[in-house]
Amino acid sequence: MNIEQAKAIPIKNYLDAIGIQPERKIKGGKEYRYFAYYRTESIPSLDVNLDKNIWIDRGEGIGGDIIDLVKREKHCNTSQALNCLESIFSFLPANKLEVSTEVNDKSSNKILSVDNLWDKELINYANDRQISVEILKEETKEITYKNSHGTFKAIGFKNGKNGWNLRSGKGESGFKGIIGANDISLRYSGKKSIVVVEGFFDFLSTLELSKKPYQYSYLILNGINNLKKASKILEEYENIWVALDNDEAGKKTTSEILYEFENAKDLSKKYKDFKDLNEFLINQ
Repeated sequence: MNIEQAKAIPIKNYLDAIGIQPERKIKGGKEYRYFAYYRTESIPSLDVNLDKNIWIDRGEGIGGDIIDLVKREKHCNTSQALNCLESIFSFLPANKLEVSTEVNDKSSNKILSVDNLWDKELINYANDRQISVEILKEETKEITYKNSHGTFKAIGFKNGKNGWNLRSGKGESGFKGIIGANDISLRYSGKKSIVVVEGFFDFLSTLELSKKPYQYSYLILNGINNLKKASKILEEYENIWVALDNDEAGKKTTSEILYEFENAKDLSKKYKDFKDLNEFLINQ
C-alpha cells in the first residue's frame, strides 16, 4: 500500500475497523466527534471531517490525514503506518472504499454465522501466534461475515455487549476490527485476583503462558478506551494484575489503573523487551 492508496481510506472506516465509535454527529452530519482513544480524556475532542477526510484533536491542537492519525496513535513512522493500514484494508480495493455515515451502524460488515472454529487458515494464523488449537476452540468462535466486497471468515471473541472482536491473517480475508458494539469482556473464575489485558490475543497468550488456566479472573479491555467501563468490576477484586501493551498508550493506561487502585500491580516489566504478551509468547 502506498501513500496515495492509504489516503483514499476514509478515516471513519479505519476507526470503525479498530472498534472506535463516535460519540455524536456534528455540523449537520459532516463531522463526527470521538474521544481521543490514544490518550485519556473526559470530554471528546477528536473530530473527523467526512468530506475532507481529515481529523483534528482539539485537545492537543494537532490533526492531519489518516497516516498522521495512525502515526499519532501508534507513535510510528510513515512506513509503519502504511503497514498497519495494509494489514487491515489489504483486501479492499482503494477505489471501492466508501465511508459509512450511520452512527448506529459501526461498520458495513454483517455477520452470517457463528460456529465452532474449524477453518484451517484461521487455525494456522493463530498457531503462528503460538495459540494452541485447544485454547483457540475453547475461547473463540469462527465468524463468517460479509460486506459489499465479499464473504470472509475471522476468529471472533465476544464482548459484554454481544459485539464480536475479529482477527484474521493478512491477504484477501485479512481483517482486524469489530462487528457490533464495542465493550469489555470478562472471564470470571470466582477467584479474588484478576488479570487486565488489552486485547483477546493477549488473553489467549496468558492462558498459554499459565500452567493453570483460569487460576485468575480475566478482564479484556478490547481497547484502552474501555477503561472506564472496567473500573466498577476491578473494585470487586483483592488483587489486580495489569498486563497491558508496552507502548505509550498502554503505559499511560497502566499508570491510571495503578493510581486508582492501590492493590494493582504492573506485570509489563516481565515482558519489557516486547510490545505485548503475545509477542513475548511468540519469542519464548
